[in-house]
Amino acid sequence: MSLPEIPISPSREEDTLIAMRSGAYALAAADILGDLEESVSPSILAVAQPNMLFGTAEALWPGLEEIPLQPAEGYKTALFDTYLPSAAEGDPAAISLLYKTATTVGQLTTAVTMTLDNRDSIAEWRTGRPYVQFVGAFNPMHIGHRASITNTLQMAGETSSAVVQTANHAGEGNLLPHYVDRLRSAERTLYTSTTLDPARVTMLDLPVNFGLSKVGTEQIRLIADVVGDAMRWQVGSDKFMTDVANVKAGKALDKAGRRFEDVHLYVSRRETEDADALNAGIDYVRDRFGATVTLVPESDNPLVVGASASKIRSLRNGGWHDAANELEFSDISSMS
Repeated sequence: MSLPEIPISPSREEDTLIAMRSGAYALAAADILGDLEESVSPSILAVAQPNMLFGTAEALWPGLEEIPLQPAEGYKTALFDTYLPSAAEGDPAAISLLYKTATTVGQLTTAVTMTLDNRDSIAEWRTGRPYVQFVGAFNPMHIGHRASITNTLQMAGETSSAVVQTANHAGEGNLLPHYVDRLRSAERTLYTSTTLDPARVTMLDLPVNFGLSKVGTEQIRLIADVVGDAMRWQVGSDKFMTDVANVKAGKALDKAGRRFEDVHLYVSRRETEDADALNAGIDYVRDRFGATVTLVPESDNPLVVGASASKIRSLRNGGWHDAANELEFSDISSMS
């Protein structure tokens, strides 16, 4: 006798996005203010579609007056101060950057004020932007991850942006470092990389392998609804081919099969992947599901091609920290 299916409850982070999607802006604002007391940036406001951004910004006002001022510190403060002059001139990209780096009441108040004073330019800049979703364990994030994001955005168009998420612990025996540690480390390298435009990449504190991400494409759809775009998903060619094999065998239809049906896939080719087999897999997905698949070429930089999280960990375990740093941090600015 099979047990009854237990519905998946949204995570706390997903609840904030669900509130925004449903127009319950006061609830979303309360969640954001609660996180701000822990110095967590409201990054979702950097990518939310205009009506959701403006509704949440207006709902934030009463609460901002009630939270004690906090001292600004850390690398995000330097970034916030760097973007502030352009934001003060009404640059919508710079105003959006403030939400990714605001960690205090004063900073968020500034971002909200500039948002409500520049509604038209912000609405024009955000409307119609393609947002590609990226997911990784990031143990650690390295130059290969960031190059993949850069290459995918080139294929997605000059107005495209990326939203990046970190996988939560995948199972009971998982030995990954804590989710928050990996999230914060990856976020810092994303925003201080010299190869990425920080206005086009946003790290969301929205864990994968948790909450709605366990149900088909529900989390992908939630993010797409909030940013105001179709569902777009980046996947490595190795993972893509595994999904193709599973679907052909009648497995994972509720996950990979749903992605093939509903999501525009950006497949980043790995050098180890056979080109003919990969193209055949893409043709299969297009023919069976009517999917939209964009093949992202691999990097021509040998250092990037050779980068992997396991290699970095192995180098560090052997005491080869300079070599590990090159693979992990060679594109990071001095501001970090």
